[in-house]
Amino acid sequence: MPNTTDKDTVKFLNYELLSRLNEKCVKEGRNRSLYLEEMPIDPKNVYPVVQTLLHNDKEIRTGIMINEDDDVAWLDLTFKEFADLPSVPRSRLANEEDDDDNRD
Repeated sequence: MPNTTDKDTVKFLNYELLSRLNEKCVKEGRNRSLYLEEMPIDPKNVYPVVQTLLHNDKEIRTGIMINEDDDVAWLDLTFKEFADLPSVPRSRLANEEDDDDNRD
């Protein structure tokens, strides 16, 4: 089983990647896919992965925060799709948040 969590990084999707992976979920008949046109999301944002669950022997159920209200949407991704998601070090996110707080 692949390592689905890394406490030092945050995986994320931009809208283009989210849309492409969602289309694959729909086409392949996976259990979790999205109605993107009905969701409160902004195509200019980036969407962090906030939770993962091993769904079956070939997919990871992936929770993605879709807005500032902490709403989570779920996609079933293959292990490879999940592993290929871009990521950023958590320390970098914390530093950027600290920098924003110090600008006032």
